[in-house]
Amino acid sequence: MGIGLKDGVRIHGIRPEVVLGVLIVKEVLEHFGSDLVVTSCIDGNHPVSGPNTHYQGLAFDVRSHNVKEEDKQSVTSKLKECLGPDFFVLFENPGQPGEHWHIAYHPQRWS
Repeated sequence: MGIGLKDGVRIHGIRPEVVLGVLIVKEVLEHFGSDLVVTSCIDGNHPVSGPNTHYQGLAFDVRSHNVKEEDKQSVTSKLKECLGPDFFVLFENPGQPGEHWHIAYHPQRWS
């Protein structure tokens, strides 16, 4: 199993933290018997209601339709656990065309 990129995905300018996130997501998906396919990084159309992490090289989207339906909630939980508090994980559009995991690096500030 490996890491795949959907046709047209652009990765130029992604942050090293995002690369680490991709590797962690790969391990989680392999645990559930699925390959990792990155469907978006700095490309695509993303809502711009404030700073957009995709265009800053801080976010990526991951294909979910290759994961068993009964595993998707568990995958979401495991991603949050393994990526830790510096990453934001959202399972977007569940059950709809285009469902995917959106993962963004949002470092927590030291208090």
